[in-house]
Amino acid sequence: MKNVTSEWLINELESWAPTHWAEDWDNVGLLLGDTSKVVRKVLVALDATDAVVRETVAGGYDFLLTHHPLIHDPLRKITSATPQGRKILALLQAGINLYTGHTNVDKAAGGVNDCLLDKINDCGTNGGVGIFDNTTRVSLIDGFCDAPGLGLVAALRTSMTLEGFIVHIKRALQLPDIRYSGDPSVMIHKVGLCGGDASHPRYWNAALAQGCEVFITGDMRYHNAQDAVEAGINIIDITHYAGESFIIEAITTRLRDAAARDHIDLTVHATQTNGQIFYQI
Repeated sequence: MKNVTSEWLINELESWAPTHWAEDWDNVGLLLGDTSKVVRKVLVALDATDAVVRETVAGGYDFLLTHHPLIHDPLRKITSATPQGRKILALLQAGINLYTGHTNVDKAAGGVNDCLLDKINDCGTNGGVGIFDNTTRVSLIDGFCDAPGLGLVAALRTSMTLEGFIVHIKRALQLPDIRYSGDPSVMIHKVGLCGGDASHPRYWNAALAQGCEVFITGDMRYHNAQDAVEAGINIIDITHYAGESFIIEAITTRLRDAAARDHIDLTVHATQTNGQIFYQI
């Protein structure tokens, strides 16, 4: 077994989800650290929250891989007086590299949107047939250059009411409640989805143009949902975290398999921190 540097990890991740696939407003790649640093222990999380950073430092990790970028807008100062500065300082002081794969990972095969669709597709029985006709899967928003599109569209094998579809999603995603807009009695034949925040009208408009009766995302805004329903498409808001959290285990498994393939001594763990910040009582 051999050790590797951050460069091996970065090459492995970017051969799957190249950084040039990211949206032009995004900030992906190595955000903190040195590509020559030897890495023995990796933690995968959705966000570099205070709890995740503490987990990374306390666990003796060399490398933190997150989906959402800790550094997005230009930084004017890094001090312990701000949550962002406090986390950056903690990672730097512990010598931990920070890497982010965001909208490029959304688009990748086996990435965020594929994981979300696969979870919803699960019919809940071993060896059973999923609820979607997977051969109809198409991209929702066209990509640019050689990037795949963002978001997915899939047709149901058997149509169901919006209410019935919501019940299925609650079970498949293990959610106690789901926020939706529209008519629960309407029949659903075709579904559009985009994990995270796809509340901008261009997303549900693209789903509507593809013939979808419902669009699934998180962080849906009031007026956008109102406009969508009046335009003729129903909305399901599963929260940002619930729509993307599956990527944590997917990346963990991907890196473990790659390390085994290359006979590399590398420990990769999924975070034990629950990053959901919205609850209902």
